[in-house]
Amino acid sequence: MTTKDQMAINRGIDEVLNETEIGGFIARHKILVISVIILAIGGVLGYGIKSSLDEKKHVAKSALIFSFVQGPLKVATEKKTPSAEFVTALKSVIEKNEGHPVGNVLVLNAVDLLLKNKKYQDAIDILTLGKNSGLGKNAYLEYLFSTRMAVAYEDLGDYPAAIKSLETLLNSSAKILEGKLYLDLGRLYKKTGNIEKARTNFKYVVENSKQADFLKMAKLYLGELEQ
Repeated sequence: MTTKDQMAINRGIDEVLNETEIGGFIARHKILVISVIILAIGGVLGYGIKSSLDEKKHVAKSALIFSFVQGPLKVATEKKTPSAEFVTALKSVIEKNEGHPVGNVLVLNAVDLLLKNKKYQDAIDILTLGKNSGLGKNAYLEYLFSTRMAVAYEDLGDYPAAIKSLETLLNSSAKILEGKLYLDLGRLYKKTGNIEKARTNFKYVVENSKQADFLKMAKLYLGELEQ
């Protein structure tokens, strides 16, 4: 096709486009319109590629978790004692996990096993790493992470750190066992010698909790403080 023939075709297209207002705009701004169309197509293709890559990453993370569950976690559970290799493998999974939701269950189960075996510092390290990797982000998971952290710190004798872990939950929207939360804070403050803080927390349980066991314990602790 000659240049002259191509120009004739282009003039014909322009005449058709100019018959409508939108067509006229397209005729006058062909380069702009074509550029927008190319960008739109590129965006769709880019999104498709990104989705595919995200899916592959998700599958890879899931496979990594499954491998750990069927390997180190299964062995540690059967032997009822997590080894140093178990802790190292778990840390590697968390670091490569980047917040995979299944990671929450994995970390909590592994930490329970560590606490049961009195490996308190390992439990703290795993919980901290999990939080830094994006786990435990909603209110309920935060409660499960922080209460376990408090248990580990208390058993290590670091009462201020245990208190700090629990106090992060005081303004939480997840009101799980609130009576126990204040009861534990009262106990910990009592251990640090801060009697006024201990009394305040025990009184809160007495005045607000409807759970009989927590009420009974709070009253007993208050009685001890008055002696």
